[in-house]
Amino acid sequence: MTANTVARTLVNEFICRYGAPKSLHSDQGRNFEAALIKELCETFDIHKTRTTPYHPQSNGLAERFHRTLLTMLSARATTDRRNWDLILPMTLLAYRTSIHESTKATPYRILFGREAALPIVVMYRLPEIPPQTPAEYIWNFRNDLADSFKEIREKLKTESRRQKKWYDRGTTDYKFNIDDKVWLATLKKDKLDRMSEGPYRILQQVGQNIYINPRKKLIVHVDRLKRWYGTNPNAMQTRGKTPEQQVKANNNEERSHNVIITTSNQPEQETSQEQDFSRPKRTIITPR
Repeated sequence: MTANTVARTLVNEFICRYGAPKSLHSDQGRNFEAALIKELCETFDIHKTRTTPYHPQSNGLAERFHRTLLTMLSARATTDRRNWDLILPMTLLAYRTSIHESTKATPYRILFGREAALPIVVMYRLPEIPPQTPAEYIWNFRNDLADSFKEIREKLKTESRRQKKWYDRGTTDYKFNIDDKVWLATLKKDKLDRMSEGPYRILQQVGQNIYINPRKKLIVHVDRLKRWYGTNPNAMQTRGKTPEQQVKANNNEERSHNVIITTSNQPEQETSQEQDFSRPKRTIITPR
C-alpha cells in the first residue's frame, strides 16, 4: 500500500465522513512516514505519533482488532477465500453491532450514541422511542452520551488493570542504570538466527523506551532488553553470521554501541529524517 493510497483513504473514507481526528497513530511503515502523510497531518492539524519497532503493544487496539476481523472473515469465507473483500462490509457490520468485551457496549453505540437500525428491529417489532421535540431529543441524547462515556471509561480502567495484571505475570521488571550493558532481542526469521544482539551500553535513562545509536536512531521498548554479562563490551554479536564473519565483524567494531532510554509518554519525533528506511527492517544497527 502506497502513501497515496493511505492519504486518499484517510481523506475520503474517514475525514469526509467524521471530520479530522486530533491524532493519527501508526507503525513506522514507509507509507505512513512519507512526506505526503506529514503534509496531510499539517493541513488538518493532526498530531502524528508512531509505534516503536517490533513492539505491537504500542498499538494494541488495532492489532487486536485485526486479529478479531481475520477470525470473523475466516469463519465466513468457507468456499472461496479470495472473495474476502465481498464479505468485508457485512462482517464489519457484525463487529460494529456486537458488544465489546472491554466496554460492554457496541462500537456503533459508542460512536453514534444509539444502536444501529438492523432487520431484527423490524422482525421483532421492538418498542420505538416516544416522540420528542428536537430540543428534548438533543438534551436526552447529550445526557445519554455523557453517562455512557463515564460508564465506559470506568469499565476500560477495570479491564486495563486486569489485562496489565495478566501481562505482568510473564514479564521481568528489569532496572537498568547508566553504563549498564544489555542485550537487544531481535526478531528471528530463520530457526538458527540469534535471539539477541549486543552488547549495548545505556547512556541515559529517562523512561521505558530506548534510542539505539551508533549511526541512526531507532526507538525500541525496554521489554526487548536483557542484562548482559561478559568481559568484552566491544564484542558485538550479530545474528545470521558464520564464525569467520563474526570475527571480522568484531574486529571492525571498535566503537561502543550505545543505548539511551527515553520516556514512553513523550511524543516521538515528528519527522522521519532519522529513520533509515532503505535498509532491511530486521537490521537494527548499521555500522559506521
